Formats: sequence, structure tokens, C-alpha cells
Amino acid sequence: MADRAFSGVWVIAEEKQGKILDVTLELLTEGRKIADRLDVELGTVLVGNYPEELGEEMVSYGADLAFMVTCPNFNDLDMPLYTKILTSIINHHKPEIILFGGTALGSQLSARVAARLNTGLSAHCIGLDLDEKGNLLQIVPGFGGNVLVTITCPNHRPQIASIMPGVFRKNPPLQRRGKVIVLAPENIQPDPEAPQLIETRKRETRGVPIDRAEVVVAGGAGMGSSTNWFLLEELAGFFHGAVGSTRPPVDEGWIEEESMIGQSGKSIRPNLYVGVALSGEMQHTVGIMEAKTIVAINKDPKAKIFQIADYGLVGDYLEILPLLIYEFKALKERKQALG
Repeated sequence: MADRAFSGVWVIAEEKQGKILDVTLELLTEGRKIADRLDVELGTVLVGNYPEELGEEMVSYGADLAFMVTCPNFNDLDMPLYTKILTSIINHHKPEIILFGGTALGSQLSARVAARLNTGLSAHCIGLDLDEKGNLLQIVPGFGGNVLVTITCPNHRPQIASIMPGVFRKNPPLQRRGKVIVLAPENIQPDPEAPQLIETRKRETRGVPIDRAEVVVAGGAGMGSSTNWFLLEELAGFFHGAVGSTRPPVDEGWIEEESMIGQSGKSIRPNLYVGVALSGEMQHTVGIMEAKTIVAINKDPKAKIFQIADYGLVGDYLEILPLLIYEFKALKERKQALG
């Protein structure tokens, strides 16, 4: 049975270029709901040498306790040190539930921490809930993405889950009372053999970030190659939208990983989503379920994407997209002519 000494919900925070990541703020919003249902405190942990203002920001998003863990010469590439710091604090405070963002860092870190604590981990969750006994219900795509599976960890604590960015909505910050606690772990030193951070450079991005775009045009493996990817970009451009993809185009190098939608990528909530030459496997579609309108273009009338689409076009995208682009160009020209 679970150890009743464990109590509380924690969110492991991430920062980038001086800002708390949106996925952390999303998890604080959801964590607040779970903590309230369990009648426990919501805590959050940020490891690194950061100003207390970041802790205060996390309090404004729902945290009762914001632990700011300082460590000389810390860098988040030192996974053994990062893991050691977190497991030490977790063993001391014993939170019952720990939530990580399903980012590259969070995915690595959550697996390491779960292994050190001898407990389970549900990765890339797309939903959370509680059962009648207060156990965390962790909803993930399973069996090749064909079904949704609910996982529980009733006999081990803490319960650990990583959640895809964009699954939950963040609430606006509020003026609320909470504590920012600065911790300085003793006898924990950086590994001299760990990778060292030399410098950081901001990636140049084109257009609107995919998780903020009102219109998203996504391509799949059926595009065949990167040669015709410009058609997606041109179509998205009419709406000042963004271009996304399934995993195969990312693996092939046709588009950057930041544009991947789905279980291993991002969840999006555009007003309009257009899926082109993609089959509609659950690994991708779990990331578009909050789209208001879904349009599918595929030459296979039995493609799974049509099962969730509001509108569907059966045909070769090489014939359909140029026609759509032509019509949108003509419409734009007519509007310009009318002033």
C-alpha cells in the first residue's frame, strides 16, 4: 500500500532565457486543481541560480511553496547532479505526486528521478485525473497510439508523470499568498566529467510559434519529400499561420523538431487545423484534439484523419494545394482591388 507519509503535489519547473516555461505554468494550473481536490499543498522546484522573482511568479500561478534551489556552477546538462539534487529534496519533503513537463529535459529527468526513487513513471501524458482513493490517473496513448490507456501507481510513492506541453491551459496569474524558499544543498558537487555549457544562442524562428498560431497547416509522411514542403508554407502564409508536422518529416529532416505535433511533440489549439498527406495516427491526433475546425487532405479515403475531421478532401495534395493557393491568391487580389 502507499506510504501515508507522502503528501502534496509538486511541479518540477523549467526556465529558459530568464523565463519560466509555459508548460511549467500549465502544470501549476492543473496541479492547483489536483492539490485542491486532495486538500494538500502545491509545491514547485526550480534548480539553478535564479532570482526569487521567478519563485514569486510561480506562486502567482498557484504554488503554495516555491523552492528555489541554488547550486554553484550548476548547469542542466549535468544530469547526474540534477537528479541527485531533486531526489535529495524529494526524499526529504516526500510529495505524493510529481509532475514534469514533457520537454527534452523533463523527459530525461523524470525517468532518472523515478528510477532513483524506485517508483513508476507515465511519460507524455495527455490527461490527469484522480480515482476515488486519491490515486493519480495518468492517461497516455498506448499500443502504438491506437488506444488511450489509464495508468495508476497505487502501491508506490511518489507518483510521477510527464505531461506534453499544451495539454492544459494556464490560468492568468493572481495575487496570492505563498512562500518562496531558497535552498542550498550541502555536499552535492557538480560532476567534473559532465558536459559543460559553453554558450546559449537563441534559435531564429520563422513566423508564429506553432502552439500560438490561429491557423496550422501540417504535413505528414505522404508529402514524400521536402521538395513540396513550400506548398504548406505558402498556404499557411495566407492566414499568417504556422506549419507543423507528424514525426516522420522531422526524422527525415524536412522540418525542425519544434514543429512536431502530437504525443512526442506539442499540443495545439488553433481555430483551423489543416492536415495534409498524413494518416491520422493517434500519436499525432492527440495533439490536435483542441482544434476548433479540422480539415483533412489525403488521397486515401480510409485514412484515419477523416474520422476526426470536420471537412475532408480526398485527392492528391499536389493537385489540391495549388488550387487552394490559386483561389486564396485571387481572393486576396480582389480584396486589394476593392481597397
